[in-house]
Order: sequence, then C-alpha cells, then structure tokens
Amino acid sequence: MDYMDRSVGSLALLRSGKTQTQIGRECGVSTVTAHHWVTGERKPGDKKRLLLDRLYGIAPPAWDEAAPKEDLRDAAPVAPPAPKEEKEVPMTAYDMAHELQASARQLMQRIRSAAADARVTPLEHAKVMAACSTVVVSLAKVTGQADPKTALSRNPLFLQIVIEVEAVLKKHNLTDVAKEIAERVEALESAR
Repeated sequence: MDYMDRSVGSLALLRSGKTQTQIGRECGVSTVTAHHWVTGERKPGDKKRLLLDRLYGIAPPAWDEAAPKEDLRDAAPVAPPAPKEEKEVPMTAYDMAHELQASARQLMQRIRSAAADARVTPLEHAKVMAACSTVVVSLAKVTGQADPKTALSRNPLFLQIVIEVEAVLKKHNLTDVAKEIAERVEALESAR
C-alpha cells in the first residue's frame, strides 16, 4: 500500500503523538501491527477499532475513509511534549495556581457586574457558575487542597462564588432559568 493511500484513521493515529511501541502496548498488539495501522498497510479489526476510539478518539468509520490528499502532505506526527526538569514543576504549579486565582477573581467581577445589569439572562448566570466551579476545582487540585474528605462546598472561594451567584439569581424566576436552559439544550440537540 502506498503512503498516499492512508485512511483518515491511520493519519489520526500517526498524529496522536504516540510511538508505535506505545500504541502497541496500549492496544495489546505488537509494534509491527501498530506500524501497519499507522502506515495504513492494514486496518484494525472491529474490536481494536473500538479500543482505538476509546483511547485516541478515532471513530471506527475513519479507518474506511481515504485521507484527503492535502492532509497527507503535512502528515508529520505531532511529537509529545518534551519532559521538563523536576525543579521547574513547583514553579509551574505556582504559576497555574496564580493564574487560576486571577480567573476566579475575574469571574467574581463578572458576577458582580451582572448583578447590576438587569439584561443579563439567568442562563448566562448559570454559565458563570459552571465556569466558577471549574476554576475552583482546578485551583484546588493545583494547590493540593482537593482533599476527597472535604467537599467542594466547604472551599471558601467556592462558597463566596455561590453567595454571589445566589444574590444575582434572586432577581430572576428560577422557573424561567430552567425553561431557558431546556430551550437552549433542545436547540443545540436539534442542530446536531
């Protein structure tokens, strides 16, 4: 099989950034078999396609589709990130924590400004709450405060966010919030 006859699946596997040895180990096959999949010489069976979908997000039908020719010209694999020295890790964690705290502060400011603006919809407030909880969870993980014994609801930052959002939502009818969210979800699902 020619290099130019690759399937979308083999091209996606090549671009996964994994070596053929890693692919073989993760899929329970030999490196030679992984090589055949990556080069497009052979296609994986149905069970292995499902495994590749779960591991790398390569949909099973992708193995039967020919890759577009323009994609094949720049089909270089994406290299995995180079390992960093351990002494950089604490600084990186500190930077991440600092960045997450800044994000939390910005979200708090958005909540406060939304409270003053009556045109902000309840759905927007729900989105802010979801974003806030994501930031708080990430911040807790980075700073080592994500203890499974303590609930997220006891986190002071999260409590402050909840209080702010509840104050804003008191201005709205929560039935309208649920209705608006249901309509938005229905619109998104019908667009698929």
